[in-house]
Amino acid sequence: MNLSSSMIALSILSSGSGSSGSGSAINPYQDDGGDMPAIEGSKARAAKKAFTTVKAAAPWESKDYKAADPAQLSAIRSMKSITAVSSADKLPADPDLRATFIAYRAVDRLQVLAQAAAKAGISTLDREQLQRRFELGLGQLRSFVENAGTDKLTLYYGKASASVQSFALNLPSYTVSGRGDAVASAPDAALTGLSGREVLEVHIGARGSARDTIRVDLSTGPQPPTLKSVVGSINAAIAAVTDRLPDGTIMRNGDGSARSRWSTRFEVREVSKGHYAIGYSLAAGEFASIGEEGAGDALMVAVARHGKSEADAVQLRRVNDPVTDLAASRTVGNDVSVDRAATARKAADIDAKESARKSQNKDHVRPDPTVNAGLTVHASASDADGNSYLVGTARGDYGAVRSDGNSALFLTKVDSGGHVLWRRALATTSHVEGAAISVDRKGNVSVAGTVAEKASAPGAIGHDADLLVARFDSSGEQLTRATIQNIGSDLARGVVADADGNIVVAGSTVDRSGARAGLMVRVDASGAVTQRVRVADVDEVRSVAIDAAGSVLALTGDNGGSSLRRYRSDLSGEMGHRSLGTGVQATALAVASDGRIGVAGATSSAVAGDQANARAGARDAFVTIVSDDLSGARTSYIGGSSDEVADSLAFSDGQVYVGGRTYGSLSGARGGVVDGFVARVSTSDGTVGAVSQFGAQGDVTGGVEVSVVHGGRNHLGLLGLSSGELAPRESAKIVDQTGIRPVPSGMGIAGLGAISGDTFRLQLDDGVIRTIAITADDTLASLRDKLKKVVGKAAMISLVRGEQDRTSLKISALPGHKVTLLHGVTTAEKGDALAMLGFTAGTVSTPVSSRDVKIRPGGRYGLNLADELAIVSKESAAQAAQQLASAAGELKRAYGSLFWNAGKAQIADGRPAGGGGGSAADRAKLASYKDALARLSAVSSARPTGSLL
Repeated sequence: MNLSSSMIALSILSSGSGSSGSGSAINPYQDDGGDMPAIEGSKARAAKKAFTTVKAAAPWESKDYKAADPAQLSAIRSMKSITAVSSADKLPADPDLRATFIAYRAVDRLQVLAQAAAKAGISTLDREQLQRRFELGLGQLRSFVENAGTDKLTLYYGKASASVQSFALNLPSYTVSGRGDAVASAPDAALTGLSGREVLEVHIGARGSARDTIRVDLSTGPQPPTLKSVVGSINAAIAAVTDRLPDGTIMRNGDGSARSRWSTRFEVREVSKGHYAIGYSLAAGEFASIGEEGAGDALMVAVARHGKSEADAVQLRRVNDPVTDLAASRTVGNDVSVDRAATARKAADIDAKESARKSQNKDHVRPDPTVNAGLTVHASASDADGNSYLVGTARGDYGAVRSDGNSALFLTKVDSGGHVLWRRALATTSHVEGAAISVDRKGNVSVAGTVAEKASAPGAIGHDADLLVARFDSSGEQLTRATIQNIGSDLARGVVADADGNIVVAGSTVDRSGARAGLMVRVDASGAVTQRVRVADVDEVRSVAIDAAGSVLALTGDNGGSSLRRYRSDLSGEMGHRSLGTGVQATALAVASDGRIGVAGATSSAVAGDQANARAGARDAFVTIVSDDLSGARTSYIGGSSDEVADSLAFSDGQVYVGGRTYGSLSGARGGVVDGFVARVSTSDGTVGAVSQFGAQGDVTGGVEVSVVHGGRNHLGLLGLSSGELAPRESAKIVDQTGIRPVPSGMGIAGLGAISGDTFRLQLDDGVIRTIAITADDTLASLRDKLKKVVGKAAMISLVRGEQDRTSLKISALPGHKVTLLHGVTTAEKGDALAMLGFTAGTVSTPVSSRDVKIRPGGRYGLNLADELAIVSKESAAQAAQQLASAAGELKRAYGSLFWNAGKAQIADGRPAGGGGGSAADRAKLASYKDALARLSAVSSARPTGSLL
């Protein structure tokens, strides 16, 4: 026995046990770069086999590598792509190493831009130019990371995630509830302003059936009225309506009491301490609305504001009693379209400045980062329940519709109190301008606009514009939508729908020779074109309406003047014509209940017919009342020393209300650059009864659209309620809420190649890429069920409810799997539904275990970057530079994860980091060896080694 050799071997085995030793002691489990190989257990050896990437030094560690520096700023600013490969860079052949280095190089360049913007003293213009290049570079980096052809690595532009969620959309619950505004300090506190003699009307019914009108006379209840007494009176009146069999027999409950027909009930709800409101709950299938008996009309005024106070916003103003006090209006809402990118940059800049602030006043309020995009209202209309609809053009994100950089036609429904009930936007691959709106007797809403896209008709050249028309029901569900294509360029100006569901769209057309003419197109209830009329000797048809007999009225612009024309309902021929005169630009048209016709606009000369008053300035706003047979007319002028123009008009309670703009003063001092106004004109004698002017310093008022709130002049506001439908339903369909173009229902995935519509793609692990289609009837719930069939056991698909029953679709990868979301293929007829749903292209994955992550090559690495990263100020630039430095460090870790090392061996064998011992069995053997070594050491200390030999 060679005892010396045995002791050496035992000594090697015992090292790393935690006892102190000389510097020459070697730990066989520690990869210290020496000649002695590390000892690995069986699990480590098995795990090591997966590390097939040939070990190579990181390019940034090479002596030939040149990091980006301030001297390269000019070159970086002029680069076409931030991810471009330099000829001097030695790129690895391995796809993972290659992608990691390219991303690292891009981050390095972006840091130079951020560091330049973080310096003090640079001009605002220079910083703005740096921001534009920085924003472009971030987009290029994101695109590269999302599409990098990696193998073992999964790189994320943002955070590495196991799940992703869509936008929050509407998904109604089984029962519907809501509440009004808080108006009382206690349930039994007297309600100021109520006389106690008001009579409320609650209308309750089921879809497709007539509604019961339930009369609630407050004078029969406790006085003075309180929230508690009003709710009690309403519930008692509802409960008194009994359910009956077809023969009239009253249905009874188990205790013999009469069964109430309706389950809808009201209650007093505490909104916050000392603030109470009326709440209501509607049973499934029940619909309810509320009003006041004998109430007159109010006005809703939609105003496009551009300037300092309400930049690119639509302001809603309500006039509660226009008959007696037109000036007593109040702002009830503002609607905006959001510039997503600019808002994100501003938010990042605010956050950077807030964090850099050394001390903050306790009353300090974080500034609102929202940056409005363009939002312009072009028309409005109202329904029988007192709701108003607005149509116009949005140039940014609007509601749940995510802008792709093009403008969209928007449609918004607001209740009688100005609360937004739902928003819709019609977007295509090109720009869409909203133009006109019409509400028919069934409550369906038709909108028209112009879409500017590449002509697809045979022989068409260049770019043209086509008509876009769509119909929605009162819940915002899109019933039809059609793009009316034509050789040449068409422009929409007006729209009207008849009782049978036919729609007439009006405007102008320019043929290939450049000749311009008026245009009217009739579309049936299915969206098919049934008649197209080119109106010769007319520049355009500016507005259309339907008279009491069902004929079509057309307001035309011709030869520098305007005319009113009547056509047969099918547009087969003209039935009558009245010229309004030269120099008259008539733009708005409405029909009163008695058949008389209202026309409004601007004029520099007298309108043909009788004159109710004299013109005042060079260009006045006017309203002309034309007899139903077009034989007579009387004109009233609204003007001052400056120019005025009328944008809209509406009939109500024997008056006509005109909305318009003025460059001067009509009633009081001018407030802005251009002010808005609303005027009341008597339909009996044409007297201009009152004019209310409004504006804000520095603002330019755009179009002023007036609509009638039927029955809106009531006392419901004192109860915190708006007249009209309670808890109005909103369509739950995805296409209605997001503007996604649907793929035809029933179309198989295999047939999508030749079908129009928006889609996205999904890949499980490294399998086949599947195309996911959105059909017209899909809701988030049906899309969830569709995705469940696709992902199987690789992912969990769920619905997450948030505030106000808004719901998101969540995709979560299950352990050991990954789900990759990809953009849909985009053409003129197909688009990407991924971004419109709120998803971001990329991969979500979940490892089997944290231990599994640490001993596998590659893995998930997030750069933790975001689109809102900005360098618009010194503070935000400094913060961006720090985040980019962190991203560079993460890329270095990703690069190193591809190679085996001793740390991974320790984890694989189940040994504590930095400690000795392999598996449990190895540690047991080592313990016995140590015991033997201890005994041998005792013997050797008692006897000289030489005597043993």
